Amino acid sequence: MTMENKLKHILLIDDDDDNNLIHKLIIEDTGMNVQVKAVLSVKEALHYLESGEKPELIFLDINMPLLNGWDFLEEYKNLHPENKENSVIVLLTSSVNMNDENKALSFKEVAAYKNKPLTVDLLQEIFQKHFNF
Repeated sequence: MTMENKLKHILLIDDDDDNNLIHKLIIEDTGMNVQVKAVLSVKEALHYLESGEKPELIFLDINMPLLNGWDFLEEYKNLHPENKENSVIVLLTSSVNMNDENKALSFKEVAAYKNKPLTVDLLQEIFQKHFNF
């Protein structure tokens, strides 16, 4: 199975447009044929997932206004199983709070906790660990 067959859709959830753009460009630089959707809020992300979209990989920021990454994870648990099957969630954050990583990994839905910015090396690490390529 090729990389494109395993990973077709990535969702970026970050309230910073610049971060979303940079991360999208880094993903595109891998040469993968993958759809990248960026949203600026937890509410928008949840609506997107409830609409039937099924990204295989979700990059989630913690610190956002109104609803934050923790709120997303709590709401994500309540989504219909079909709306979240086969999704790998990676918290991608600039948080330096040592407790955030422990809290993040206490959610069974969270596959990894990584510091911003997203890099090609970090993408390759995630691809190898979670998508076997």
